Parts: sequence; C-alpha cells; structure tokens
Amino acid sequence: MLASLMTADFGYRWDTPPAGESVFQYWSMNDVWPTLEGIVGQKFVPNGTYMVAPAQVATSRSYQGYRAGMRLERGSWKFAYFVTGEAPAQ
Repeated sequence: MLASLMTADFGYRWDTPPAGESVFQYWSMNDVWPTLEGIVGQKFVPNGTYMVAPAQVATSRSYQGYRAGMRLERGSWKFAYFVTGEAPAQ
C-alpha cells in the first residue's frame, strides 16, 4: 500500500542504489522504519513546491536529520522523498 502513495522517482538515498535494491529493503537493512514513522507522524509544512516534515527542514538550514517530502502530482499529494541531511561528500 505504501508504494501506491509514492512518486515513481521516489528518493531514498543520495548515491546510486545497487541493482535490484528496493527502498523497502534499504529501510529494513538500515533500520530506518522507526525514524520514518516518527517523521511522517509530524506536521508537514510548505517548502517550495513540496510539503516537508519535520518543520525544521523549512525553517533551519542547519537541520541535518531525516526529512520527508511530498509533492502534488496529478492532483494528489505523493510521497516524493525520505532522506537524511545533505548528500555525503563524494
């Protein structure tokens, strides 16, 4: 069911995932589910063309924790990304 609420280009990591890896496998392997639950349970606020949570994403440039974003797609809000802070240095 969660997959039906996500955009086709859903972002869950900054680097290129290994072939065959799914977002759900990644979340399970990295024990991200509890963090995801905590973030999506917070109030989403506007930030550009997205609605984001937690609110610190929109109000504090120094916030580096996980963040979720939704965007309007064909008249429905879709889950577009769930990533942590800034992209790691390459």
